[in-house]
Amino acid sequence: MTEGDPSADLERRAEEASEAYERNMALRALVSAIPGIGSSLDIVLTSGGARSEERIRNLIDALKEDMQERMETVADSTLDKEYLESDEFFDLVMRALDATIRTRDGEKRRLYARILTESTIRSKREGHSPEEYLDLIADLTPRELRVARMLYTDWPGEGDENRELDKADEAWRDWQDKVRAEVGIDGADLQLILGRLRSSGLATESVMDLPFGGGSLVALPPYWVSRPFEKLMRFLERESVELED
Repeated sequence: MTEGDPSADLERRAEEASEAYERNMALRALVSAIPGIGSSLDIVLTSGGARSEERIRNLIDALKEDMQERMETVADSTLDKEYLESDEFFDLVMRALDATIRTRDGEKRRLYARILTESTIRSKREGHSPEEYLDLIADLTPRELRVARMLYTDWPGEGDENRELDKADEAWRDWQDKVRAEVGIDGADLQLILGRLRSSGLATESVMDLPFGGGSLVALPPYWVSRPFEKLMRFLERESVELED
């Protein structure tokens, strides 16, 4: 890490906090005295700097791999060099590093790396908000992220004109069964997660029945992929970019 590197700055601050706690014997005695969890909590707090460093290194490794793959599809001149030197990119990197320290989930770190990678290409960044995307993913738990992915990959968006309304209810039940089995959650947890995804803007909720057949009404399943979620996924997906001269 070089001086002025934002990852080095966060790493340093984490190490300083851990070292300050380790030296504060009075505070450590209070923590250790907590019934049941005191000794384990003391270990966690003293190892904070090392864990933060490891997570940051994991993010950097993921970013290096993602950029190497990206550079195989674009010319070096395609990268937005002005953006790379801007406060906007600095803030995005700092957000990614802060979010990295706060998660144990490798998939989320890979998504942070992808957001950083795609943000460096002007044509991919136009019309998108990488900072908002990063904050949104950071606020999701690993299980919520898995359900969100399955909602996107295995369930149609609300604007899908090819869905068969008479089979929608059955398909929705099948999708829920698949999610519960693959994510390892029960029905109550799934409903809680879907509600969280709706609140975050990733899912949209059906609010009415639609006419089908001879004037009868068919109830739509309650949740669909939202348009903002589709936009986020288009930003994350690796697509070809026209090479610049």
